[in-house]
Amino acid sequence: SNFVLTIEFEEPFRGIIYSEKGFPNCIYVNASILTKLSYTIKVPLDGCETTYNSDGNLENAIIVQENPLFVDETDKKYLLTCIPVSPTTLR
Repeated sequence: SNFVLTIEFEEPFRGIIYSEKGFPNCIYVNASILTKLSYTIKVPLDGCETTYNSDGNLENAIIVQENPLFVDETDKKYLLTCIPVSPTTLR
């Protein structure tokens, strides 16, 4: 399974989007190759440094870096969180 994240921009995005702790192996967008206004990315729940937090929820921090060469103070970090639903038993 995956986190599915859609990110929309007002102007064509020219940077990179990646997992903070999974860089450089977990880059989801490299806009120096393909520049668009919207991206839908899949972040694996069982890879790319997705971890369990203290509440038992899955988390992965995603970085939206405007410039593909360096991190800037205007870059954004989003914490994706998945709260697992306990399985139900059919009777």
